[in-house]
Amino acid sequence: RSLLDIEKLLNLPARRYKQGATSYKTQMLQYEVNPGRGLVYFYENQEKLKPLSRFEANNRLPIVTQQHNALLEKIGVRQNQVIFKETSTILIQSAPGPNVQSQEKTKPVVDGFITYAIRSIDGIMVEDSSVKIKSRSSDRIETMDLVWPHFQFTPQLKTFELKDQAELKNVITEKVKSIAQGDKVNVRMAVVLRPVEAGGRTYFAPALKVGVKMGNGQEGVIFYADLTKQEIKERTEEDTPASLQNVIQKIILGHQNDS
Repeated sequence: RSLLDIEKLLNLPARRYKQGATSYKTQMLQYEVNPGRGLVYFYENQEKLKPLSRFEANNRLPIVTQQHNALLEKIGVRQNQVIFKETSTILIQSAPGPNVQSQEKTKPVVDGFITYAIRSIDGIMVEDSSVKIKSRSSDRIETMDLVWPHFQFTPQLKTFELKDQAELKNVITEKVKSIAQGDKVNVRMAVVLRPVEAGGRTYFAPALKVGVKMGNGQEGVIFYADLTKQEIKERTEEDTPASLQNVIQKIILGHQNDS
């Protein structure tokens, strides 16, 4: 929640910065924090470190995986809020330019290790909430990119009365028609908890995430359809807590009744 927290977490020497500062940056080192939005970013320039052979990297992978998992635990990334997590190697390979006679590529080497985790709560995806940790070697963190805000429903929600199936279908159908413009499309949907930014903080609201894949080769479109009947505005100064379990149960029961 502060620059000092980042320094303690990664065993960095304390730096000098103004009281209340949220970022520190030099040519070789950068880190910043935004508690309201649950954002933490860290980067240390380690370009001088040589890449590893694939053999060396495969031997170090279990060690790095343990180190990254331990770091996630220190940060407060709970295992019961992780729907996907994987640690893998980053391969790089160079090839000559078009004007070079030899077209031989170099052997692939490992530029580092990366752990990527995606967040969910009670099995429902928390949109735009994830963490990436990258190491160039088995004992040094090069990059940490964390988006993991304290979970709270948007204070705008005074009731969790949900749209019925017909109402929700009409809202989505009209939106898809306007996107498709008469062309054939492929539509996929999932229940998610979408972020709502307000007052410098990130809150969440239950919604359907709708992906529209165009059949004509054009870029697809993704949009949200809120599950609650109440309109969700983007900004509010109110602060009313809500029960996660309450809304999850209503979502599940609603879908069971509709089916």
